[in-house]
Amino acid sequence: MSNARGLSTVGEPLTSRHTHMPPAGEPTSTASPCACFPLLLKEEHVLELLQIGRSVYFQLIKSGELESVLIGRSRRVPRDSLLAYVQQLRTTASAA
Repeated sequence: MSNARGLSTVGEPLTSRHTHMPPAGEPTSTASPCACFPLLLKEEHVLELLQIGRSVYFQLIKSGELESVLIGRSRRVPRDSLLAYVQQLRTTASAA
């Protein structure tokens, strides 16, 4: 299910519409696999992508582990911040 602008809405996995594989023989893009996601992600999309609950989401925002921005009264997470958070988790896990 998508809204009028083609963006994923709640209940639809974001990844289902963002996993394009080029046909065999076509060169693959060097762009980030998440480059097709919006620059700023809504709370529900972050929850879905990270598979976390609201309380953990707000804890990450409050602690500064996950950067967020305000647009009016709406809080959004920049795509790059989400990727950086996941990379930090991977680095921490590989160091342990």
